[in-house]
Amino acid sequence: MIVVKKIVSFYQYVYYRLFLFHKKQWQGDKRLGLLNSNFAISSSSIALVYSMDLTFRKLFNTKGFFNNNYKIIGLAVVVFFLLSIILSVKEETLEKKYAKANESDLSWRIKGFFSLSFVFGPIILLIILM
Repeated sequence: MIVVKKIVSFYQYVYYRLFLFHKKQWQGDKRLGLLNSNFAISSSSIALVYSMDLTFRKLFNTKGFFNNNYKIIGLAVVVFFLLSIILSVKEETLEKKYAKANESDLSWRIKGFFSLSFVFGPIILLIILM
């Protein structure tokens, strides 16, 4: 159970950092920031799972789990709703938990870089594997 809590906490942190980034890009519009953040993290998670499946297929020369489009669409729907439920924490709660005041400026920037790398890395990996 501790592992699950750490994974949820990690996703919430990445979600919060991505939300801050999107909110800034949309001139402070919270709704668009929340929508874009949820979509980006869901897409990244789907790309990560599908990349692992493609890697398994190429390494072991077998049929992967996602051998038809119905399974891929089902995965996308399940991941989107699961992450919507997990990440349905109010922005104020996340801001209190992960405020920048608790960290140095360098630490804040490094964690922000790794948060964005986690979001865009699996998508880039999926493109490379295809």
